Amino acid sequence: MRANGFSGDLEIDGGRVVIYPHKVQAKAAGTSAIAIPLSEVTAFDYKAATRLVAGSATFKVAADDVRAYGVDQPNHLTTQAFKVTWQRKSEDDFAAVRQAIESALVR
Repeated sequence: MRANGFSGDLEIDGGRVVIYPHKVQAKAAGTSAIAIPLSEVTAFDYKAATRLVAGSATFKVAADDVRAYGVDQPNHLTTQAFKVTWQRKSEDDFAAVRQAIESALVR
């Protein structure tokens, strides 16, 4: 299941979450995909998009080195949190992905 945002795409694939950063975010991360096993997610914060505010999903992990997730150029923005943002028009897609992630995290 995949949803398309403006800072990146978010996909849940089996036991992992995959973030596909767009443009500048991909250059900052140094990669085209960040794969995070759900077992390593320590916190998941979801904010729905509204007419005035972009939606966001933030994943926090306990790992000290994010290179394990495919990030080639770790910096202060990608130390232990990964974030995807989207506009209101994509809210339904992200809400469906949210449901899948939350049900997988509960298991």
